[in-house]
Amino acid sequence: MKTRNLRLWISCQHGVSSVETAFLMPVVLVSLMLLFEIAHMMLVIIIGNLALDSALKNVRDAEGISLGSSQYLSDAIISNMRQEGFGYLNKVQLTPEVMVYENLDMMSSDGGDEDNDNSDDDSSGASTMPLVVAVSVESKVPFITPLPALLMMSNQFGYRFHQITGTLYQSESEQ
Repeated sequence: MKTRNLRLWISCQHGVSSVETAFLMPVVLVSLMLLFEIAHMMLVIIIGNLALDSALKNVRDAEGISLGSSQYLSDAIISNMRQEGFGYLNKVQLTPEVMVYENLDMMSSDGGDEDNDNSDDDSSGASTMPLVVAVSVESKVPFITPLPALLMMSNQFGYRFHQITGTLYQSESEQ
């Protein structure tokens, strides 16, 4: 009688699917959260790159803007990035670094001046605008799921956007 009950209990399939589900559900949930985090990171990177491109274009096209002051450029770039970021970059910590170079030789020798006023007087008036501006924006974005906290990671990820823009102009005497 006991062996018969034991055989019935061993051959019983009730609850097998719930045990399998209990083993697989944490793996599925972690995979889903990982997918959400990767998609969020990609979205921040794409929107940040587009916003930086648009911000630099807006800064360059603005009338009466002084490209010689790196602090003014930093403020203008961050302000324009937040406007061009579809409202997505408003809660993101953005830290800009702007280096202004008079020419490409100074850039290659890392002779940038963060407070460069470009006060050299030239008959063409071309020296009032720097030739090369290197912009680097560090972003810190909080994660959207609790997965990094469960894995003992930091609560945010960082990405650095780089853009180098230049003004190629010729004076009338060079043409």
